[in-house]
Amino acid sequence: MLRRLEISQLRNIEQAELVPAAHLNCLVGANGSGKTSILEAIHLVGRGRSFKTTRASELIRFDQAQATVSARLGDEGAAAFPVGVRVARGEREIRIRGQRVASSAELLVIFPLLLIQPSSVELVDGAPRVRRQFLDWGVFHVEHGYLDVWRRHVKALGQRNAALRSGADLEPWDQALAHYGTILAEARARYLLRLQPAIKAAVSHFLPGIDVGLRAMAGWADGRTLLDVLREERDKDRQFGYTQSGAHKADFVLAANGRAARRFLSRGQTKMLAYALLLAQAGFLAENAADPACVMIDDLPSELDPINRGRLWDYLASLRAQCFITAVDRQELDAARAEDVGMFHVEHGCVVPR
Repeated sequence: MLRRLEISQLRNIEQAELVPAAHLNCLVGANGSGKTSILEAIHLVGRGRSFKTTRASELIRFDQAQATVSARLGDEGAAAFPVGVRVARGEREIRIRGQRVASSAELLVIFPLLLIQPSSVELVDGAPRVRRQFLDWGVFHVEHGYLDVWRRHVKALGQRNAALRSGADLEPWDQALAHYGTILAEARARYLLRLQPAIKAAVSHFLPGIDVGLRAMAGWADGRTLLDVLREERDKDRQFGYTQSGAHKADFVLAANGRAARRFLSRGQTKMLAYALLLAQAGFLAENAADPACVMIDDLPSELDPINRGRLWDYLASLRAQCFITAVDRQELDAARAEDVGMFHVEHGCVVPR
């Protein structure tokens, strides 16, 4: 849980401080006021990077050398501890409990973070990469050791692709890639199976009358071992210069009432399905992991009609997670009925509690 947030020289924010509520937090302000920049700062705390840019120069306030975000994290009743991220041109520094850490993965462990924004619809109708990221984030938080296997798989894939281009012996890399890829595929399939009840419940809440089904796709032909597939496709892979089958090609299929969701559902329904998937993932994590997720929702209320706004707030009110929601108009948040809502006005990079 985020107990306190301090931002310095980030985009249009010179200095800002936020002491959020434990459950729901609403950030209201005009476009360009700095609402999304606050979410960006929270994202830096949880992921070590922005969700809008990879360029440090775009994050740092004009004429400044660096931007810093400091936070205090910790569940209620437990001692809070400091986390800090400093971004300069060509440099990033992450500190947890005062100690510098080498990898942003350590932030993922202590502060699970989910972002919902208009582009989240790509989870349903976008590229398979988006759905793999969805699965990997979920498995990482419920299966110990998954990140290490994922990293070893990435390394083996890179080495096999290099061997394909150089003409080197592929057998060692086929065996390594098949070993780690099979572990990833099995973990993803287990997670998706466990997640399905939560997804069905969320979809029933947001899309009454729609029954959703999910099917994992490992990334290679069903009924075959990955090692056999890699060996069989060597000549073709050498022609293309990269590995065409494996866990790096994984996906999952979404069906709505027995038909392909991306073709059967309207654009509005597709959006609601994507949001339901992400919120179901947050709810599942709250029930199955030590730390619930922090959920950030950027400008979502403006995309929803009053009925769906009401459904959203009802769902969030029952969700065991800390949430941050941005909106341009206070009326977009008129369905907020939880008692512990933190309301903040954002203007010209300044944050004022209301």
